[in-house]
Formats: sequence, structure tokens, C-alpha cells
Amino acid sequence: MTAAAGTHEPAAEAGAALAPAADAEVERPVQLGLGLRGALALLFVAMAAIGSYNAWTYPAELGYDWIWNHAYAESLIHHGHIPSRSEGGEYYTPPGYYAIGGAALWIGEKLGMAHPAELAQQVNVLFVLATAVLLLVTARLLFPRRPVVWVAAAGFFAFLPVVPKTAAMLHPESLNMLAAAGAAAFATWMILRRRFGRREFALLALLLAFEQLIRSSGLFTLVAVGLSVVAALLTGRVDRRAGLRALAIGVAALVVVVAPWYVRQAVKYHTATPISVVPGFAQTMLHPGDSAISQQGGLVHFFGVPLLELYRSPTRPHFVNKAIPTTYAEIWGDWLGWWAWDPGKPLGNHQLRVLRDQILIGVIPTLLAAGGWAWLLVTALRRRRELLPFALLPVVALAGYLYRSYAAASNDGDLLKASYLLITAPMWALGFGVAFDRVTRGRWARIGLAALLAAFAVLELRFMVWGLRAGRGL
Repeated sequence: MTAAAGTHEPAAEAGAALAPAADAEVERPVQLGLGLRGALALLFVAMAAIGSYNAWTYPAELGYDWIWNHAYAESLIHHGHIPSRSEGGEYYTPPGYYAIGGAALWIGEKLGMAHPAELAQQVNVLFVLATAVLLLVTARLLFPRRPVVWVAAAGFFAFLPVVPKTAAMLHPESLNMLAAAGAAAFATWMILRRRFGRREFALLALLLAFEQLIRSSGLFTLVAVGLSVVAALLTGRVDRRAGLRALAIGVAALVVVVAPWYVRQAVKYHTATPISVVPGFAQTMLHPGDSAISQQGGLVHFFGVPLLELYRSPTRPHFVNKAIPTTYAEIWGDWLGWWAWDPGKPLGNHQLRVLRDQILIGVIPTLLAAGGWAWLLVTALRRRRELLPFALLPVVALAGYLYRSYAAASNDGDLLKASYLLITAPMWALGFGVAFDRVTRGRWARIGLAALLAAFAVLELRFMVWGLRAGRGL
């Protein structure tokens, strides 16, 4: 992704919107010192080790929607069949992940594994590691002279509990996160290097289409990346006419790839909203006042933040349908009871203590991530358009997540799963890296905060390494 040294020639491709940026305009990344290289290596080893251990030990049938996800993957691979509405489950979900997960299940069966799903869970570990690589590449691209940003962003991502927790399950969100990170990273490179040619837009369209065929929430990435690229085209020093022509080609390529799925859903279920064919979905979205939350106190209830209860009782059924505490407790802990505890059994003192610790551990990293993201957004809007893909995706995804959770809320708060926001994890990680770098310009401040966060990471192993359910604290 680095332009050749000293080149200022226009792009040779017909229809290219602008010559590629030269090295004089885009700084080369600095070399990492031995300490930072060691820290990065340790983070990647930790991600691989924790992920692999969880994949081998966490029973897949305990994960989110196991019955439906497993049935979909098995049916697709063995029979080439996508479940129908009458069969229930994930019939409205695109088949992208289930083709990959189902292939892993098939290989596991051929190898004679007692639990073939373990192989599919291991594949999720690869998705997480690939996402971390994309995050690191993007951080180096955007902040080539600030290596602390790179390492801090990777550290936040490695120890964000919702990432390894979701990866341990037979579930499409880890692949969805990788696809979103790939599209956002490529769009970032396009804007920074001012590469708005046909090939670039065609490749971006394929990346966005790939995510569309994994989860319907790929729409969030499509909107965020689309707005970012259009803003860069309209406000940057580019040939707008040529750029818009190339953009049109990219849009056409996107439509060609994803149309068969959407047309199939629309024809099969006679709905004008092929993104989701859940019965009554459109009606529910257009009339959010009829949701369960409206009966529990409306927006005041939905956005309430019971801080003391969040710490004392960070599990279901406390603060049901309160978006902020539920989402926070699911990001850093296990509000739903799919990982560290079982709602059908008494919650042990050891489990509750660790879950409470997780609530406290997440405070400083969350504040830093939110502050750094705010800086990314403001800076992107003011002068650095290349920050837009990573800055806008959390806005779009949060808006969609909160609106859907409010409009279609159930009485048990099941729609407030933090995994639905997993596609934003790399973006929050970049924000954390920026904030960490900016608040620790002093040597001792950096050492002190790094030591505190390292201690938090060690404490988190009691939760992130599966086994808390059985009371096995590390």
C-alpha cells in the first residue's frame, strides 16, 4: 500500500480519478523499537492462545442461537438448502458464514472429530487474528509516526472480552467483523492515497458485497463507507467526474453480487424489505411506540443508567431493556448468561465477583476509546477525510442497533446483544490507541497507565479464558 519513492506520475488506468499520492505526501511508518515489537508479538500470541483454548474447551452448543446456526450450516453443506421460514431459526440470514462454518464442520466430520464444531470455532480465531492485522495496518497507515497508537489499539482489541467470547461460538459475527474491518481499511487507503479508479471501486464493492452476504448489519458498513468515499470525492482535490463514474461502476458491481440473495428473499417471502424477512419487521420499525420498552417507560427507561445496579447485579434480569448498562455489561461481562454463568443455576460468589470486576475493569478503557473516537470523528470532519470510514461506522452501527433494540424490543431484552456491535470493535480500538497516545505524552504517565492496563489484562484472563462457568478462576 506504499507508493513508490519519488513517483508523481498519474495513474495509468483509464478512468482513474487522480494520480496516486507520493511518498512526499504520505509519510512512511517509523520502525518499531524492540519493546513495542515484543508487546505486539505478545498480544498476537495471547489472542491466538486464548482463542484456540476457548475453541477447544467451550461447548459450542452453549453459544448464541446454537441450534439454528448449526442447523443452517449443516443443511447448507450437506443438502445445499437454506432454511425456510417454516423451519424457523436464521432463515433470514445470508449464507456467507454458514458456507464457511459448514465446510469446517464437514472437514471435522471427515476427520472423525468427536465435536466437529470445534474446527469451525478455530476458524473464528483466524478471523479475529486477521481483523487484528487489518487494525494494525490501518493504524500504521493513519498514524505512521505514532507507533504507540498501533500497539495500544491492538492491546485494546486483544483484551476486549466480547471479541474472544463471540469467537468461541458457532456464530457469524466474527467473520462479519473481519469483513467490516477489511472494507473500512481499504476505503481508508483509497481516501488517503486518493485512489478513486475503477479497479479500486470494484474491489471495494466486492468487499462490501461480501459482508452483505454474511449479515444484514453489513448495511451499516455500506452506509458508513459509502458516505466516507462520497465525502472524500466531493471535498478532495480529485477529478470528481471521473471519480463519480468509477463510483457508479462500483455500485453496479455491488448490486450484481448481492441482488440474487435479496431478490430470492423478496420473491420467496413476498416482502419489500429483503434485508430482514422477519414477519412484521417493517411494521415494527415504523411503529416503535408499540414495543415492549414503551410499556416499561419509553426512552427514559431505555437510556437510563443505574450505575449502582450495574455493578452490584451485572446479569439478567436486572435493568432489562436499558440499552447502555446492558450493552456495557455484555461487552465487558456476560449479562445474557451464555458464557460465564447459567441463568438456570445459582450464581456463585466467585462468578459474581469476577463479573463485578469486569464492570470496573472496563471503565477506563471505555472512556479512552470513546474519547479517542470523538477525536477521530471531529478531525475527520474538519480536515482528515481518510479517518471517516473508521469514525463513521460506530455512529451508523450504534444508531441502527439502538433504534432496532428500541422498536423491536422483547420483554427479556434479548436484542441488546453486544455481539451485534462487534463490527465496531476495531474502530473503538483505534480510538483507544489515539487517546492513549495523546494522554500519555509524558514518559511516566505512559508507564503508569500502561502498567495499570496490563494489570487489568491479567485480571481479565479469569473471564476471557473460558472456565468461569465451572468456577475455575485462573
